[in-house]
Amino acid sequence: MTNKAINIVWFKRDLRIIDNEALFHAHQSGLPLLLVYFFEPSVMNYDDSDVRHWRFVYESIQDLQKKLKSIGGKIYFFHSEVESIFSSLLQHFEINNVFSHQ
Repeated sequence: MTNKAINIVWFKRDLRIIDNEALFHAHQSGLPLLLVYFFEPSVMNYDDSDVRHWRFVYESIQDLQKKLKSIGGKIYFFHSEVESIFSSLLQHFEINNVFSHQ
């Protein structure tokens, strides 16, 4: 069985759906989109990392989730390193492109 072809939009700092260049270009492809955000433990443990920042990011993702739900979309967020999640995703999908802002 062939895996379903998708494009991934990897949200990093730009947590909005309006005027999001990566999301715009991914949508133009016509393939189904998988929207993802990663809370990477290695990044969260940087010396300059702060709990308040990560709380703000989580709350922003929750707001984004509400907006996406109103249009039938969803963002998936993971508390794991990117490599391990992409390895899992590659077992289930044919990933054509990964779009992200920086």
